[in-house]
Amino acid sequence: MWDAPYHLIEDHLLAVLLGVGLLLLTALALFHYLVVSARRHRQEAMLRATKARLRAVLAAMPDAAFVLDDAGRVVEVLNDASALFVLPEGMLQVASAPVGQGRFLEEVLPLECARLLSGASRTAIGTGTVQEVVFSLRGAWFEARVAQLRNGSRGARDEAVCVIRDVTSRKEMEHSLQAATRGAEAMNARLVALDRLKTELLSAVSQEIRTPLTSVFGFVVLVRREFQRRMLPVIRAAAAQRPQAEAAAIDATASRILDNLRIVQEEGARLGRLVDDLLDLSNIEAGKSEWHDEVITLAEVVEKSTTALASRIAAQPRVRVRVDLAPTLPPLLMDRERLQQVVVNLLDNALKFTTEGTIHLTGR
Repeated sequence: MWDAPYHLIEDHLLAVLLGVGLLLLTALALFHYLVVSARRHRQEAMLRATKARLRAVLAAMPDAAFVLDDAGRVVEVLNDASALFVLPEGMLQVASAPVGQGRFLEEVLPLECARLLSGASRTAIGTGTVQEVVFSLRGAWFEARVAQLRNGSRGARDEAVCVIRDVTSRKEMEHSLQAATRGAEAMNARLVALDRLKTELLSAVSQEIRTPLTSVFGFVVLVRREFQRRMLPVIRAAAAQRPQAEAAAIDATASRILDNLRIVQEEGARLGRLVDDLLDLSNIEAGKSEWHDEVITLAEVVEKSTTALASRIAAQPRVRVRVDLAPTLPPLLMDRERLQQVVVNLLDNALKFTTEGTIHLTGR
């Protein structure tokens, strides 16, 4: 009597198992749908958040941004482009769409600007490279950067993103800098001309001064020598026949005249050196300076320099000049006259600003 229920269970076992399997499959499908749906919702939320961040970034930028297709039509305005797009009178605009969206660039921009941007978008789409365009619009200057946008809003067809920035201030600064550069170049040309004129004037004046100065200096040397050799003995012999006080006055006057002639001679020589310095300066600036290099020793140059200033040194008895040159100094390959001029100038300055003590001229 217990066999009947077992036969009943055996008869419906397959159906029960199939039902349980279908129920499990349905539960798994529902679970999978819920998981996928939740994942899709999370992805959509992340995508919306990303788009919101991108739009916030675009809104914070002072740039116009929009998407172009390969035909030069504005597919989408990403950021306010109203500063660029001005619809002609009578052209209808969809109230819910940004200005210019859905229009060809030729409809909303001057033809030359539209062609530049359209050509840049086609090149960017075709080559995948970023294109840069600078154009002027209604008195302002703009810089556009156009980049490829793969698989744009119309399926598999690529589009281009165009970002435009107002660079009027930078252009005005560039123009100001260019004008300032041109002004500076003109000023530099005038300064070069003035410098050349100054050099020519120095050379001419120095040459003109040298001739009479040479004559004056020569006559002063001659007068002093003749006065000392011929006139001074005669004056002193005549003064000896006079009373002592008068003779002393005559001798003092003659000595003072001789000293004055010596001072004139020395200052004439110094003036001659200054004229030579002016000529050297003008020749150096004109690129006409000549150098005569030869093998020389520092000892002979110093000896000639001190000899040239022997009268100056003798006129300052409270000042001593001490020369101390090392015997191991090597020979030099240079212009003897110019090196001697340097040493004379240095020693002359030392004598001029030293009233007592020792001037050391040392070579090591």
